Amino acid sequence: MDIKLDEVDISIFVPVERLHLLIGRELTHTHMCSDEIRANDSKAYNQAIERSLFSYFPKKIKSIPESLGAYRFSSEFYFHVELYLKELGLETPPSEQVCFEGELDGEWCYSLHLANTLNEELFIADIAFQNPLFPNKMGHTEREYKGLGNGIFDFTLKNIYGYAAQSGYKRVGLLASNTVNMEIFLRRGFVIEDNILGKLARQYKQGYPMVNVTL
Repeated sequence: MDIKLDEVDISIFVPVERLHLLIGRELTHTHMCSDEIRANDSKAYNQAIERSLFSYFPKKIKSIPESLGAYRFSSEFYFHVELYLKELGLETPPSEQVCFEGELDGEWCYSLHLANTLNEELFIADIAFQNPLFPNKMGHTEREYKGLGNGIFDFTLKNIYGYAAQSGYKRVGLLASNTVNMEIFLRRGFVIEDNILGKLARQYKQGYPMVNVTL
């Protein structure tokens, strides 16, 4: 599959002009590709690599081996994964990733991190929106600012589905960090994967592996 994520413009996914109108000011946009992501946010980069390991080799890799564990949050993780898979005679997960971010006066407004994984899946490593002009006064939530609303989130998801379908992907996947996020994606056509990781997520109520195959 010849997917050039690093050549994709943010406007294919996020309605940038609508964001500017909604907030009333233009944002500062950044675009990072694989090497920059690995250098700046190795944890997020490695999450997508782990996704390939578990979803593409479910019978051979049940958990992160001890030999890789020490590098799990390191920028060197991918290179050690390459060596490990070669020892098993397996293909190395693709490292092609892209991350878009928008900021206003130093506060982030949106973050979208996508990755190409081995099993014809477009993996959403991160998707988040907030309006830095409106602090969140709800004490029961960890969010510092209110969400954007105005259909921005659903519009972006729809664009991700469209891009995935046109690019030959068979599914869109993600990892919902908690039950609240899991329910958000359940309402949007995602399902929890029926595997050992899905069972563990239900047990511990975190880290839900989810997919949407209705592209």
